[in-house]
Amino acid sequence: MVSELLLNKILTDILPFLSNSTNEEEMVSKFSSSVEAVFGIKEVKANGASRSRAAGSIFDYVINTKKVYTDNQLSEYSAFPELIDYKNKGYRSCALFPIVVNGKVFTILEMLSEQENKFSADLLNSVTFAAYLAGFALMYRSENGLNIKLASYFDAAFNSPTPQLLVSKDGSIVKFNKSSIKELGISQQTRNISEIGIGIDKMQQSAKQHSGIKHKVNNQHLYSIHVESVGDSLFHMFFQENTNAYVLSGLYGAVSSTDYSCALMLNTDFTILEVQGNTDSVLNYPKGLLYGKSMLSYIDEKQRGPLTKKLETLPENSTYNTTVDLALGDSGMTHVRLSFAKQYYGYTVMVVKANAEKYIKDVKELMNDFTSISSDMVMRVDGLGYIRECNFTIESVLGFKKDEIIGREVKSLYQDTSILDRDMTYVKNGGKIDGTYINLFSKSGDTIPATHSMRMLKDEDNAIEYLISVKELQTKRLLNDQESTIKKQDNEIKNLKSTSELKSQFIYNISHELKTPLTAIKGFSKLLYDGEYGAMNDEQKGFVKTILDESDRLTLIIQQVLDATKLEANKVKLDLKEVDLKAMQNNPSIKALEESAREKGLDFSWIVEYDVPSITADPNRLIQVFVNLIGNSIKFTEKGSINVHIRKKSKKRIECSVNDTGIGISDEDKRKIFRKFYQAPKKELVKQDGAGTGLGLSITRDIISLHHGHISFESEQGKGTTFSFLLPIKAKEQKK
Repeated sequence: MVSELLLNKILTDILPFLSNSTNEEEMVSKFSSSVEAVFGIKEVKANGASRSRAAGSIFDYVINTKKVYTDNQLSEYSAFPELIDYKNKGYRSCALFPIVVNGKVFTILEMLSEQENKFSADLLNSVTFAAYLAGFALMYRSENGLNIKLASYFDAAFNSPTPQLLVSKDGSIVKFNKSSIKELGISQQTRNISEIGIGIDKMQQSAKQHSGIKHKVNNQHLYSIHVESVGDSLFHMFFQENTNAYVLSGLYGAVSSTDYSCALMLNTDFTILEVQGNTDSVLNYPKGLLYGKSMLSYIDEKQRGPLTKKLETLPENSTYNTTVDLALGDSGMTHVRLSFAKQYYGYTVMVVKANAEKYIKDVKELMNDFTSISSDMVMRVDGLGYIRECNFTIESVLGFKKDEIIGREVKSLYQDTSILDRDMTYVKNGGKIDGTYINLFSKSGDTIPATHSMRMLKDEDNAIEYLISVKELQTKRLLNDQESTIKKQDNEIKNLKSTSELKSQFIYNISHELKTPLTAIKGFSKLLYDGEYGAMNDEQKGFVKTILDESDRLTLIIQQVLDATKLEANKVKLDLKEVDLKAMQNNPSIKALEESAREKGLDFSWIVEYDVPSITADPNRLIQVFVNLIGNSIKFTEKGSINVHIRKKSKKRIECSVNDTGIGISDEDKRKIFRKFYQAPKKELVKQDGAGTGLGLSITRDIISLHHGHISFESEQGKGTTFSFLLPIKAKEQKK
């Protein structure tokens, strides 16, 4: 955002000569000098865009892209020859701004500084704003008096308490004032009025027909928007809030004809936005001097703190009455009674002379109008406990019609009447009740969780009454409705968890049991193969070799099942060591895979970039990850290559990728590829390999997760697959 100080400098120093310069050349010259002075830049000069520029020059780039080019650290390795020339002349940073007129670059503002990092984001935003002004001024010079009008619009936009925008004909927001930020939620990221729900056609039509637009922002604030053309390509939009006009009209009408009261509308910061009524009579203070001031600044310091705390914690759509002393000007202290009604936009305040007790009845009636539109249930109960008045919200919450409630004993609505009796007694003795938890009965007999707040009033005959405000706790109600379902689901989850644990333990035990006979089979087969029990012919040796190969494959399957079971049960602990990824290529398992790939006619490469450091990891588990990924690539690739590439991704992470030119992964398989026991079909392979377990990728993902890493893949059928995983360079410390 452009700072207010810089905005004032721009408006004071730059706008005048943009409107009064005799010709374009003089305007551009003065503009360059003023930018140099306002922003403290060493040298600023304008280079006409029409001059011949060498192709590939920095000026050619700015003209073609219409973008600002900034280099805050000029060096002999800069991208353009002009930047190297700046460096040789002693400059350390530069910025080139295009001034665009009618979609074309009219001139380029060349800004040079002997200071590095001179062109910060704030400075660039400020110069961009100044360049916009220059572009507008050049665009509209030919229109009589338009520059003066443009300047006045900017002046008004920066000082007005109402939201105002300058918008181009395509809906782009050129400038907005501070009120737009707060009221409309506009920021530097808001580029177009369509982002706040206003159509471009509607804006242009409104300007043409001189008619207002009714528009709701954030589904709450209703605005009347007035649009005025500023030339052919620019519109001025003025937002006037109408949200509360229908609520406040009756209240303001009532106070306008009396000398006993006045009304104020405050925002959430207690700033006075609207004043109605005879403030000269009520406050001994002119109405015009109240606008824009904080209501709290007039209240006696001893009363200010407690009142502020009370109002800030006051629930929305509720009221609060108090008597305070106001200090306004030289009139001394004024003793008044304030009735605050809190709404989402702030507060509406009725101010009544404290000695005008006869008027309090009218004030109560007016405040009842506010409670009638409240989203909470509000009831007025007489001293005997019977409901005398209520709002319509009670119908939607409890299901009773309003005429069914009036005259009914309020106790009949409460599940625990002792809470009601206790609170009514407390309020009758001068206390205040806020947010007591209760349960009410609906018409259907259901229990409605809620909270109630209670105050004591007195009617015109000095009889006691109670004002009860009830807020339904919808969340608690839903929780109560779902409590039995949750308990049932909790039991089911416990049963499933118990079954899963038994299954995992069974698999773990069976896998261990299988290892013992398998070891014996492999041992005796190896003795036979080596001729320990006599020589065998070639056919016999072939049979024994098959037994050994299948035993090895079965051992691998059992080991994968064991690993998957331990990972699922969180029983795997990493043995972290320093790992040199360059040396890992020489690991026997990796060498065996490399040999297997070359025997299949595939090219194999293991590339570790020069800046990859040693990492902290479990080397055996890391070898397991590479073996699974490279093994899959060999299995699913008939021709081409398999490439392992390891590079430094950032200061804290490395990236390892395994790329092949195999058959790829289908869209359906992509969604299931990391599931346990899932095996992608291999129908496109020339040679059908033996079936695996479908656990390799699942185990790989879990091992990488244990290292606080992440794995992903990209694949296209018929073109190959790339699996990539990120690992931290330094292992994270385990939480105690």
